[in-house]
Amino acid sequence: MSEVSTIQLTNFGKLLLEKGITKRQLAKHLGMHENGMIRVLSNPDIKRSRLLQIAECLNETLATLEALVYHSKLQSQQIQDAAAEERTAIVEAVAEPPAVIAEQVSDASESDAVNSDTILPLLAEILNLQKQIEALLKQIVVQIISG
Repeated sequence: MSEVSTIQLTNFGKLLLEKGITKRQLAKHLGMHENGMIRVLSNPDIKRSRLLQIAECLNETLATLEALVYHSKLQSQQIQDAAAEERTAIVEAVAEPPAVIAEQVSDASESDAVNSDTILPLLAEILNLQKQIEALLKQIVVQIISG
């Protein structure tokens, strides 16, 4: 199920809960099977005629249900945009190490007096960055798998 479908089904679920009606009851009222009702409620391209039937059953306006569908699509797009921004930030962070570290490494390599006092803090910072990158990559994989 796509992200927008999941969000939309969740939003319809909240509305049904507020109305005290189950998906099964709604499906029965509309002469459908519960699984068919779930497919209808999760369809981002739900037909206006079906929305009107649902609105009548729930004693809601068509505009309310159309707004619910619209907001579900908007929420999904916002999540996708945020994920894309996060991926871009990760790629940029991986592509360019922080200037301070790069400068310190460059300075240390040019110096004849390279010692553990210079190298150990740099290695610790590099290890910290590596851990951050690994955590961010795991988040990306989870997002890709889940949606």
